Amino acid sequence: MNRKFSIPVSDIDVTNLGNHFLKLRIYAISDGENRNGSEFLLESFEPSIPSFYNKPILAYFNKHIDDVEEHNSRLRMDAKGELFEDFQYEGGEKPVGVIPESANIEIAERDGKHWIVINDGIIWSNYSKQLSDLIMRKGKKKVSVEVEFLDSFMDGEVE
Repeated sequence: MNRKFSIPVSDIDVTNLGNHFLKLRIYAISDGENRNGSEFLLESFEPSIPSFYNKPILAYFNKHIDDVEEHNSRLRMDAKGELFEDFQYEGGEKPVGVIPESANIEIAERDGKHWIVINDGIIWSNYSKQLSDLIMRKGKKKVSVEVEFLDSFMDGEVE
């Protein structure tokens, strides 16, 4: 299993497409140092774009706080002794949408940084009503991106 960490620095813009779908523009990953002490190098952006296609959009909507929680999964061991991420428990994230193969993913500048921007991510609003209502009510929502990386190095305190 590759190492994973989350980057809590991005946000989304939303469009209601009707017919039970919300279309998202997700500002996923930026260059420069992130709040979690990581930095993504711009030269890694273009080669990583294909890895976003057909990935699920996950969320856990906590009705007690009327908001989403981030990265709700547990590391478990299966009967063969292999580690896996378990989402199948009360409070675990569930698929609420997808980044389709047809999504337009680009590198764009915003606020002095370069971003991987996922255009045309889809939320299934009929299956995640509370989440969809929250996103539509706020118009924008901070999100976290979970990243699996193949290689990294430390530069002082920054990975």
